[in-house]
Amino acid sequence: MDRCDGFLFLTASSSTGGKASPTPRGTTSPCQASPTLSKSVKPAEVTTGIGSGDRRRYLSEIELCDPDLGYPRVANPTNRSNPRGVCLLINQRDFDSAKTGQERRDGTDVDADNIERTFIRCGYAVNRATNLTLRKMEFLLDDVRSQNHSKYDSFACVILSHGAEGIVYASDGTINVDRLIGYFRSDRCPTLAGKPKMFFIQACRGCKFDKGVTLSTDASSDSVLVTKLPIEADIFVANSTFPGYYAWRNSHAGSWFIQELCKVIKAAQESGRHHDVASLLTVVARKVALLYESNTGQSDSHGSKQMVSVNSTLTRKAFIV
Repeated sequence: MDRCDGFLFLTASSSTGGKASPTPRGTTSPCQASPTLSKSVKPAEVTTGIGSGDRRRYLSEIELCDPDLGYPRVANPTNRSNPRGVCLLINQRDFDSAKTGQERRDGTDVDADNIERTFIRCGYAVNRATNLTLRKMEFLLDDVRSQNHSKYDSFACVILSHGAEGIVYASDGTINVDRLIGYFRSDRCPTLAGKPKMFFIQACRGCKFDKGVTLSTDASSDSVLVTKLPIEADIFVANSTFPGYYAWRNSHAGSWFIQELCKVIKAAQESGRHHDVASLLTVVARKVALLYESNTGQSDSHGSKQMVSVNSTLTRKAFIV
């Protein structure tokens, strides 16, 4: 039986990431400030290595415009003693129903086991945590953020939980997704600056059902300054569903999104071909959209579809295979 990773009820007091207060009258919002002219950028060097072996050189004009330019990678990503990065896996199965109104997420352990195997094969050191309270979740996020990631080429975080638009659930409350991702922004986690930070979130983002639609078919030496990057750069977020909609999970086989994510990564590994994470998620999105349909036996939700949603500020191609 397919189930939703959504919310049963949600009160404003249960969310830790409240909405920003409106700008008082008579004041100027930062977004309304007068724009300034952009400065021309001068040549400078960039970090191209990882860890103590960092090398610095110029990023050429050709590289700047190269759509296939990738992030630097560790020499042997499948070497357990030299992992390519940390994969933080947070699996929320059980909830305090009195505080959250959420029910047990049967099938999520299948997802967690699948993710752990997949990312270990990809060369990541998996840090797995289960059924965290909000306090423990934030402590863990801050602890991983404060670690030295200099020797790694990337970071991955997988969240398996209930959710609603903009939030995911701990066992006793909620955390704003932007706040969660914000722990690993370049200004808060400087050893991950300039490296891809990938988030895969299996959780509902609303209460709408996607009923789908039926298609009708017929038979040089120039260099540029890149030593300073926006703090929001190099972040990749793959959500199991589009904003406002349910995300589906089978109580025996696991969630649609995580099933296909692991299958696609495994297939890429077995093929011996290197594909960047954005290309892999395009395949995941296609398979989830075309191969799955909910089986609930309820008229309002039976036969529903699901569309994976991706947001990216990556400045290069990021490879996990």
